Amino acid sequence: MNSQKDMLKAIDSKYSITPHSHRADGSLNEYRHPFLIKIGEEIAGFIFVLTGVPKEYVKLSTANKTNVISDFFIMRKFRRRNYGKQAAFRLFDRFPGAWEIRQTETNIQAHQFWKRVIDEYTKGKYLEEHVQDDRWREPVQCFQNDSHT
Repeated sequence: MNSQKDMLKAIDSKYSITPHSHRADGSLNEYRHPFLIKIGEEIAGFIFVLTGVPKEYVKLSTANKTNVISDFFIMRKFRRRNYGKQAAFRLFDRFPGAWEIRQTETNIQAHQFWKRVIDEYTKGKYLEEHVQDDRWREPVQCFQNDSHT
């Protein structure tokens, strides 16, 4: 895997996902991956990814370690232009393995977005459940991308 300080390959010359440090000293935890999404020079959003989350801390995945999108935000003026989908695809490709994505049920747009993106990325090979436990009562999607090209 490339250094966390390296920029992910740009989808085109005007779009990039850049690793961003959340620590004062500029360093990154090896399992926490914050990214800024930039369109040209303008920040269009951010993503916070946790990698290698142990099985006991995820909701649906049965893998020993799972990648989780903790936060994903695209500014309104950049929505519905495929930037979010492209950013998600880049992250899935960057961190192969098991993935789990959760949304709050009341955020209908996010739920529709993730269902559409994950369905396209996995070609329909994913699991979705409405988890009902003492810590989470919301939709969750789970998939494995080791063989994705």
